[in-house]
Amino acid sequence: MAYVGRLPKKVLYSSEICDILEQAIVSHEIKPGERIVETQWAKKLDVSQAPVREAIHELETRGYLKKIPYRGAVVREVTTKELLQSYRIRMELDCIAIEDACDNVTKVELDELKKSLELMEQAAENNDYLTYIKCNTRFHTIIVEASDNSLLMRFWQQCNVESYMCTSTPLLRENLAELAKRHEVLYEALLQRDKKKATQAAREHLQTLMDEIKRLDSDA
Repeated sequence: MAYVGRLPKKVLYSSEICDILEQAIVSHEIKPGERIVETQWAKKLDVSQAPVREAIHELETRGYLKKIPYRGAVVREVTTKELLQSYRIRMELDCIAIEDACDNVTKVELDELKKSLELMEQAAENNDYLTYIKCNTRFHTIIVEASDNSLLMRFWQQCNVESYMCTSTPLLRENLAELAKRHEVLYEALLQRDKKKATQAAREHLQTLMDEIKRLDSDA
């Protein structure tokens, strides 16, 4: 595969193998429903099976893969219905998170949000989907962390946000720069500690994504 030829000439750790597989999944070089065969990837990457096994387990945890009896680990196929259900739940969690974050966000967290936003917009300009998804996930994670609500954080993590972004972002690739820019109003609302503006922006952000996904699904 194309990305294998670009690998550095060094020992690969499980975290690096995880990144390689994640990139292949996000780019759809490994397609939904396709198996991730431990022995084959160990051979391709010239590593033992142990770090590949660890990488596969991590990707299962993140929601990219699922185990199927007699088949092993396969890339999850996410339906439009499942994607929309995830965003409905996320909408409520994000609204609670950003409202609480208006009371608790620190200067350090605001600075990190701004940096994540800048990196997200840069990734959008470069059509770098994997970096965009990671920066987008990090941006929203910072807001959840700033809410200072450990139970909310647990529920939010269970939504497998990053893996669902990997499904929705390629669908919306023509609007990637616009998607990144929409996060500016979330940052500004937090900077002003304006709860009403923040929750409204969070709800509109997710609702717009859901509407676009529905439209694309009906056009397919």
